[in-house]
Amino acid sequence: MRFQLIVGLLLALFIQVSGSTYAQRVSLQVKNTALSDVFEQVAEQTGYVFLYDDRSFTDKKVSLAVQNAPVEEVLEACLEGLPISYKIVERNILFKHESKHRLPTPAQQPRQATGRITDSLGNPLQGVTVMVKGTTRGATTNAAGNFQIAASSGEALVFTLVGYQRQEVTLDGQTDLQVVLKMDFSDLEEVVVIGYGRQKKEDLTASVASFRPTEENARPVLGPDQLIQGRMAGVQVSGGSGSPGTASRVSIRGIGSLSATNEPLYVIDGIPLVNQNAALLNLGENMNPLSLLNPNDIESVEVLKDAASSAIYGSRATNGVVLITTKSGKANQTKFGIDAFTGVSVVPNTDKMEMADPDLYLAVINEAIDNFNSQYDYGPGMSNYMEHKENPFPGEPGTDWFDLITRPANTTNVSLSFSGGTDKTSVYLSGNYLNQEGAFIDQEFTRYTGKLNLTHKLYKWLEFGANTTYSYSNNKRVPGSNLGTTMMGRSLLQRPFDRPFKPNGDYYLGGTDELIYHNPFQIINEQDISLDNYRFLGSFFGRAMITEGLVFKTMVGTDLTYTLDNIYYAENHPYGTGIGVKYDNRRFTPNVLWENTLNYNKSFDKLDVDGLLGYSYQKINLSTSDIEGSGFPSPSFQQLSVAASILAAGTTVTESALMSVFGRANFAWDNKYLLSLSLRADGSSKFHPDNRWGSFPSVSAGWNISNEPFWQMSGTTAKVRASYGETGNQDGISSYAYHAQMSGGRNYDNKSGIGVSTNGNHDLTWETARQYGAGLDLSFLNGKLNVTADYFIKKTDNLLYSKPEPATSGFTSIISNIGSMENKG
Repeated sequence: MRFQLIVGLLLALFIQVSGSTYAQRVSLQVKNTALSDVFEQVAEQTGYVFLYDDRSFTDKKVSLAVQNAPVEEVLEACLEGLPISYKIVERNILFKHESKHRLPTPAQQPRQATGRITDSLGNPLQGVTVMVKGTTRGATTNAAGNFQIAASSGEALVFTLVGYQRQEVTLDGQTDLQVVLKMDFSDLEEVVVIGYGRQKKEDLTASVASFRPTEENARPVLGPDQLIQGRMAGVQVSGGSGSPGTASRVSIRGIGSLSATNEPLYVIDGIPLVNQNAALLNLGENMNPLSLLNPNDIESVEVLKDAASSAIYGSRATNGVVLITTKSGKANQTKFGIDAFTGVSVVPNTDKMEMADPDLYLAVINEAIDNFNSQYDYGPGMSNYMEHKENPFPGEPGTDWFDLITRPANTTNVSLSFSGGTDKTSVYLSGNYLNQEGAFIDQEFTRYTGKLNLTHKLYKWLEFGANTTYSYSNNKRVPGSNLGTTMMGRSLLQRPFDRPFKPNGDYYLGGTDELIYHNPFQIINEQDISLDNYRFLGSFFGRAMITEGLVFKTMVGTDLTYTLDNIYYAENHPYGTGIGVKYDNRRFTPNVLWENTLNYNKSFDKLDVDGLLGYSYQKINLSTSDIEGSGFPSPSFQQLSVAASILAAGTTVTESALMSVFGRANFAWDNKYLLSLSLRADGSSKFHPDNRWGSFPSVSAGWNISNEPFWQMSGTTAKVRASYGETGNQDGISSYAYHAQMSGGRNYDNKSGIGVSTNGNHDLTWETARQYGAGLDLSFLNGKLNVTADYFIKKTDNLLYSKPEPATSGFTSIISNIGSMENKG
């Protein structure tokens, strides 16, 4: 109900915005102004597109003063006394010259050519520009892909749309055309996302890998990390245990730290995420925070692999940076999308896992017993003598424990999306439902997501927008491999003649002669585990063009996560202690970012200059609570309010902040010689004021060999690159690592007490990685075959590590900067 309400409100908002975009009334006050300028002002206020068969009349100057007048009234006043008529078709205004002094002969009279334009899959394309070659006559396609234009036999029609190959058709008597436009992948890949901006691919001097999901390369995935798995050289994505929602390990150019995190920095629509375990209670494996995102909403993924590209993110970029850009609406293109798939997952190669039957098992065990007794000369009657084991169920088939607790796991994923836009407003709206069963019984992950991306150009120089994602997930977990009740370990190691249930329906108990290990059915049936995650990810921005080539952008970003992790062990559970135990852990993590950037882009003859200056401030708060209670009257009453006793309770509140200034300059001379410089300074509250600030520079250069006059290989390009950069790492340490900290719980004689819990280190500072790199980019067959080769050396100093200390100091370790590490490849 909550999700439906949100979607309803968002649709209402979109309808309201769309309605206001196509304004039908105009306010003007012009004096002695050319009609071309007047029409431009009308277009800005209404969103209409003006099309002409002859533009010469727009040189006429008029004076006009109207207030909130209908657009038709304004057009009539502008065209008064002119042999020009107009027609409004949807969002287009078509002007036609109706001079009576010169009528074309029948051979010259243009005929009406009509047609329909689709993509390679047969879907209609809206917003395709149709022009008669060599004239100003034009039209655009409607939502059904249809168009109509005045054109004579022998004239050529030119069809263009961003992201598709230009096509030209010469009329030879036909009047009804069926045109298919093919996607232009070279155009799509020409520009890639980099830190705080975009850059032409041919101008890149750093190692950046890019992937754009399309219908041609798509595959069913459940998370962003799966989307890039196997897609990029130097980026290794290792799956977790296979349980729904578990964390994957993403490694970019090796491991760079001992105790700090080795995960890359994830930036979604400009917001650096907090990389933390999505679960609070240890159930044997970590949960993936990225599992709350819908991969169908992703427009592109860029990975900044070397320090030259990632240094712009400074102290958090040692392990690389993953930039995720979500989809947005396109002008004059309205699309409804439904993406659904279902599948079944099974544990593979179980036929290769040969398990002993009861007879074989007893033969091997009893042989081992005989060897033990004979080795130590133990005989009957002696205390250490071992008797032969016997099958308590002779003649009956054995138990396949692993088969009993596993199942074919169904997965269902459904996504709905809508995108559209005008010259002023664009919108992308989507919703997603995912239900994924685990291979073990009673294991299930459910996720709901909703997304709204909206931009609106208030004036020609001013634009506002918002990118928002709402998500909720529920994960019914089972014990993982690092927990004593692990399902895998407690099934594979059971004796083949043992049974899970007694004849009266009671459990056989683990750790007894009846059953060696915990009974997995007792574990599953006598627990209630639920992990709920709520997340809102939003960026709200304004962009203003101060002058031509100079753009200011301000953005407020939020990443709000709320986690509720509950575990209830009933009295019959191995960990239920006979009376029932409940763990209730909660966490709220608001991550707020304020960012301001100034971008400059200018061309001076053969020199192209692209500059960036920026300031950002990010604050992360963390509040947690954990309560443990025991003694419940019944499994039907699992709330802590009915617990007989509260065994433990605690709360924590922490906060940290990061202030940054950064800049970058890119130079390109004649599209041949490339140079990029960047510098970022970060100040982190995690370090002592004397060591709080760190600077992270980078420099890289490139040479587009194929743009030289001596290059004669058509359809082939080549570029060499070299770079140096420095990045840092501050993750993996607490918000107050340099402080000596106090904690409660040192109570005595019913009086509260506190004591020193950790020893501070004022000398603590950043991990710093210095990376050198060189690369070669080759492209063959007009971009159909691409080869990239890189070599790098990455040395990390001041590794953050918990150094052991003599226990006589009152502590056993202290967080310090010690050692170094080198990666190369």
